[in-house]
Amino acid sequence: MRRSTLEAEKERILSVLADRFPAPDASIPIWVDREQIPVRLASIHYVESQRDYLLIHTEDGRLLTKMTMAAFEGQLVDRGFARIHRSYLIRTAAVTAFTASKVRIGPTELPIGRSYRDAAHEALQAA
Repeated sequence: MRRSTLEAEKERILSVLADRFPAPDASIPIWVDREQIPVRLASIHYVESQRDYLLIHTEDGRLLTKMTMAAFEGQLVDRGFARIHRSYLIRTAAVTAFTASKVRIGPTELPIGRSYRDAAHEALQAA
């Protein structure tokens, strides 16, 4: 391979790795009570949908924001998160155990939806 091709391939691989394994201090801006706050991706355990609102469960507590699950999930594509149910998005590194139908994050058990089962198991086994 030529040097320029190797450099381009190196940049592509580094970009993919950066997306899949975000830096511990990587954050995402979230609107809470009319102010925007940065939330570290590594602090998020899971996200729960409540119609047009999301309840974000973190190490420090819960945050309620007006956003759809699809919009939030779009911001986290290939960043260590997986959709496991119509109402739940999880950070795969936070999972302590899982079965064919449930995921455990600490003391909390979340269901895995039938239509998300294959993709969820693939993401969990890769984590």
